[in-house]
Amino acid sequence: MANILIVDDSILDASRATMLLTRQNHHCTHAISAEQALEILANGIVPDVILMDLVMEGMNGFQAIRIIRKLKRYENVPIVIVSGKGSPTDKIWAGSTGANDYLVKPVIEATLIPCIDKVIQSTPCAGAIE
Repeated sequence: MANILIVDDSILDASRATMLLTRQNHHCTHAISAEQALEILANGIVPDVILMDLVMEGMNGFQAIRIIRKLKRYENVPIVIVSGKGSPTDKIWAGSTGANDYLVKPVIEATLIPCIDKVIQSTPCAGAIE
């Protein structure tokens, strides 16, 4: 069982991910914005994995990842981007900001669950950033 922080301004997408992950006995916390995710982390919560959307009001996912990676306590927490944007350029940019992997929405159980399991074990996922 992993503690997963889902950062997504889409309630529908976050609910779907939560449903898929809780079926596997993972515990999920949802932040509706990057700012809210940073507040959760500031309270000392150390998730096993962070699922990060890119396009959100205010701070975007890339900006949030850069901040998280500078925080000693969270520098090694796996971050998987889950976004509707899926171009090769987006994936390259994601890798350069410190994301461990990249999934394109809509996520399905067949890709999400193995990816979570693999980043927790620190092995590249099928869609790994190169």
